[in-house]
Amino acid sequence: MTSRAPASLTSYDFLKCAALALMIIDHVGAFFYPEQEWFRVFGRFSAPIWLFLIGFARSRDLPPRLWAGVFILTAVSFTVGANLLPLTILVTIILCRLVIDPVMEWVRRKPVILYLMVTFLFFLTFPTFFFFEYGAVALLPVMAGYMTRNRAELPFGKDDIFRFSLIAGGAYAVMELVVFLNFSMTQKMVVGAGMMALFSALTMFRPLVFVRLTDVLPRTLVCLIQIGGRWTLEIYIFHLVVFRILSPLARGEAIPFFTLHLFS
Repeated sequence: MTSRAPASLTSYDFLKCAALALMIIDHVGAFFYPEQEWFRVFGRFSAPIWLFLIGFARSRDLPPRLWAGVFILTAVSFTVGANLLPLTILVTIILCRLVIDPVMEWVRRKPVILYLMVTFLFFLTFPTFFFFEYGAVALLPVMAGYMTRNRAELPFGKDDIFRFSLIAGGAYAVMELVVFLNFSMTQKMVVGAGMMALFSALTMFRPLVFVRLTDVLPRTLVCLIQIGGRWTLEIYIFHLVVFRILSPLARGEAIPFFTLHLFS
């Protein structure tokens, strides 16, 4: 959200704060407790929320702080000897913002290709996944966000959008489970069913301002939710830098400074 965001809590604040919490849970597991796979299971539900909001947003701006985030995280990865590829999800966000309008204009003109896009992006993910986080399948939640926000301008009814989101959620879940093959059957079921439920639920998202709720909640809690919802990029960059530095130290390992690793 911009600096002109409402003083009261908004639906964006709550949704982004939830995504932020899930992201931190995921990264705590990835960097410090890799053997505890439930951290990663719950973390799977973070990125789709961010990506949905990319499509839902009216703006397609690529602000300098977004590019700065890409530079900082890439530089830190090289400095501490972490793998450089796939590139951070910030690159994925940039790519999605660049292509979503042309893609959806194509879909608007030829509605029959909507579900063909799911298949195309699904298979395109395999090569692209190695170069930027989540690969081509990341565009599916972005498309769902676009369709939710612009449903009145598209040749699709409410049921069509819900059906697309359900299928897109299933395709997205399959790609996640290809990456996390070591998940147990229970964990795979949670990711599969949960992802389809999340994609479907996101189609009900609307921009709302909660004036009365803001007035009754403790001011400290309101501030925390708004920080989580309005400073997400900065929090994302800061915590990843800290985690990348602390992770090898927590394992009692030396940091392999300036060691080039393209892939993990």
